[in-house]
Amino acid sequence: MQRQLTQIASRLTGNRWIVFAVTAIVAALATGGQPRASRDTIFYRGLSDAILNSDLATIFTTMELRWTTLTLVSLVSIARLISAEHWMTIVMIVNIACSGLTAVLLVSLVRRLTGSALAAAAALLLYVTCLDVILWVRFILTDIIYSLIAFSVFFLVADGILGPRIKRRRLLLGIALVAALFTRAVGIVLIPLALFAELILARAPDSRPRWLRGRMLVAGVLLTAAAAMCVRAYVVEDPKHWPFDFIRPKINEYIAREKTGEVVWDRPETFRPPPHTMTDHLVLQADRTVRFFQFTSSQYTRVHNLVNVAYYVPLYLLALIGLFDGLRHPDRRRRGVILAATLWVLAYSLYHGLTLLDFDWRYRAPLMLHMIVLGACGIDVLARLALRRGTPSRTAAIQSADAA
Repeated sequence: MQRQLTQIASRLTGNRWIVFAVTAIVAALATGGQPRASRDTIFYRGLSDAILNSDLATIFTTMELRWTTLTLVSLVSIARLISAEHWMTIVMIVNIACSGLTAVLLVSLVRRLTGSALAAAAALLLYVTCLDVILWVRFILTDIIYSLIAFSVFFLVADGILGPRIKRRRLLLGIALVAALFTRAVGIVLIPLALFAELILARAPDSRPRWLRGRMLVAGVLLTAAAAMCVRAYVVEDPKHWPFDFIRPKINEYIAREKTGEVVWDRPETFRPPPHTMTDHLVLQADRTVRFFQFTSSQYTRVHNLVNVAYYVPLYLLALIGLFDGLRHPDRRRRGVILAATLWVLAYSLYHGLTLLDFDWRYRAPLMLHMIVLGACGIDVLARLALRRGTPSRTAAIQSADAA
């Protein structure tokens, strides 16, 4: 039975067209054939009007980070030129294609990382059943496009750690980083993450400076995170502490939100008492960072909560298994990719802890891919343990049969 499952999984995950087709079909069915607009869609259309009217000053302003949505805004503009009536459908079709391409990268990486077709098939299953990803395919938002671009960065970084196979990998990595910056503001986080991976994780341990090894490395990461939280708390405590005009309106918006005790945007049940001290602001940031991983809410329906529990509890447990096994794995390349995936998740959670956590947790969508990579590694660990336990039994049965 296990051999048959392995063969089926091998055929499924070994063909990129099948992976793409399965994911695209699931994504298309999830849309119901109807694109959806959101509050942000109105904003993107307004920026599209600016592009079509050659009013680039509206987008490239130092007071706002509107240029960080240029990828989607350009797509919306092109779609509107193609069809003024069906432009939203065109964007949705692009989202479906991006979802399929993302699955191809995910499955390819897991299969190479673990050498397991079952783990790769599990990664595909976890991806196509993740409501926090599939849900956004029909919306005219940056989530699906950004997920593909951001995961492309991680895929290229992982290729460097595992042993480069892609030609001109670093050139492609640079292009992907620029594309991420012009798709969503959080793309800025990818630059230090990619540099860290390229300069440290992709290098052999003996070639690293002594201060970049072991405990010193972990301490440096923790100190950087603590410093970011302290600087942010200092700025939010008093708007006058922000010394620049650059993005001042956005800074003031975040400050005004946090002064109300907001933790998750538009979710009053998560709010804390209004902060008065720097310590209060640090507590709010820490709460928001942890809530990045929240998957139930008192405002969700019972069915919604049950579905999320059924998905996230196994995923988180498998991800922890994959993480702990990966960090002590004898293959340093696997250790490097696992560490990179973990740092990616922690960096994004910290970023949204310092800025804004959306009320429906859609900002978590790009990071679901990294959690699925860790979860697939956890499945690989459990499969190997099951194989080891089953081997002595089969051996004893064979010996008994021979004796008879």
